[in-house]
Amino acid sequence: MTTIILTIVGILLAAAAALMVLWFGGDSFNTGAERAIASTQFDNMQQIAHAYTMYEAEHGAGPEHIGVLVSDRYLASVPEPATGRANYIVVPIGARPYVLIGAQTKRDCEAFNRVAFKEPHVLTDDFDGSVKALCYGSRVDQYFMALRI
Repeated sequence: MTTIILTIVGILLAAAAALMVLWFGGDSFNTGAERAIASTQFDNMQQIAHAYTMYEAEHGAGPEHIGVLVSDRYLASVPEPATGRANYIVVPIGARPYVLIGAQTKRDCEAFNRVAFKEPHVLTDDFDGSVKALCYGSRVDQYFMALRI
């Protein structure tokens, strides 16, 4: 009888400890997942940027769209957006082109900036093209991840 009671108490203590970890440490689990998504997104954008640079070096100009990088075999396929939102586009910002994609939330944007800068970075409303990579947002909750090619 004592063994059963001790087993039940042990199970209850383990369950209470698990609940406390989820309740008080739950944000750290979310932060890790957000950072993993941001890292994947950053790597995908770097693949596109490298393929774009190789295409530009061989043809003298950038491709009309990202699909050309696949059809000319600079990319095996266009990487799947880690954010699950929109598609990649290449747009000029300042003197150089940038790979752009939409971010889902402000937290996704902040995680991307932590990956790009290796430290927290202030979220801005505008992007002037002065840095290699940045996630920036507007006042209407639209956020964009940008990586210079």
